[in-house]
Amino acid sequence: MGITVFWCPSDYYCRQLDKKSDVESTVLAKAPPEATQAKIRCGWHKSWSDKNNHVTVNYMINEQWRAAHIRRIGLLVWGDEISDP
Repeated sequence: MGITVFWCPSDYYCRQLDKKSDVESTVLAKAPPEATQAKIRCGWHKSWSDKNNHVTVNYMINEQWRAAHIRRIGLLVWGDEISDP
């Protein structure tokens, strides 16, 4: 069964389709096997909570949303584990 990917907001990267495709591919590649949906909250960026370049995504797992950062180095970090090293 495939995972459904959508953006919030839906027009994020609407004029940068290469970047949008890159983010979606990364989100799909790092999705946990039990995930049924992925809600991309923000493309590649740094934030106060995570100084590493990352994508912010929420995965639907067992009917609950779980927030995660996917770092450029390929590491998936869950919301309750995010900290600046």
